[in-house]
Amino acid sequence: MIAAAASIQSNFSTMNSKETPTKTTHETKERENVFLGLYFPADLKAKVAAAAAADERSMSQFAVRVFKNYFDQNPTNA
Repeated sequence: MIAAAASIQSNFSTMNSKETPTKTTHETKERENVFLGLYFPADLKAKVAAAAAADERSMSQFAVRVFKNYFDQNPTNA
């Protein structure tokens, strides 16, 4: 019971502290990858979903691969 009270107090102190918490690997990983919200026509989304499923990938992984291949073949000056 005392350990639980100490844990709650520790969590409360951390939440109210002005110290910046250290970043975890997960938080760092999120900054390397960013969300790209895209609107697909419904028929194209169905094709992407089918291709991703056939490739055993998520739609996001499939789209990243398509974009990467495109830009590897068509380098830009950006």
